[in-house]
Amino acid sequence: MAKKRILLIEDDSDFVELFYERLVEEGYSAVIARGLDDAKNLATDKDTRFDMIIADERLPGGSALSGISSWRRP
Repeated sequence: MAKKRILLIEDDSDFVELFYERLVEEGYSAVIARGLDDAKNLATDKDTRFDMIIADERLPGGSALSGISSWRRP
């Protein structure tokens, strides 16, 4: 069975590194995005699929929830 892929959107480097390490230890494949622009590029790439997105609600550039809900795949 393929590993579940998780996109982590977080601008706090210390927190996201700890969270990332824990997810990998638990058998997940995790990808880090440091902001909404990076996350949008990853999440809307037609060749990339994520099973879950975990995001900090308050990010430079806006609200994670508003950003995520506006994304559409090409």
